[in-house]
Amino acid sequence: MAPDGTCFGSGRQLAKLPLDKWVQLAIRLELGKEAPKTYELTLSVPGQQPKSFTLPLVSHDFQVLTWLGFSGTSDARAVFYVDKIKLKTVE
Repeated sequence: MAPDGTCFGSGRQLAKLPLDKWVQLAIRLELGKEAPKTYELTLSVPGQQPKSFTLPLVSHDFQVLTWLGFSGTSDARAVFYVDKIKLKTVE
């Protein structure tokens, strides 16, 4: 996310998000050798229609999720507010 609220995914500019509202982010992907090499990303802002994207995985070798984290790459001071993380498998 850029300082102006521009959200990126897989190297693509996706949407401009408000900096003063909570945003729900949902990621859905299949894992394994035969799984598609894409993931679904949905961004939901209160009072707006959700925006959904099908994006390519950065690595075609990705098959297993072993770590989940948040990091920033800016030299400027930044804050992430994270709440209610849910990680689950869906059959």
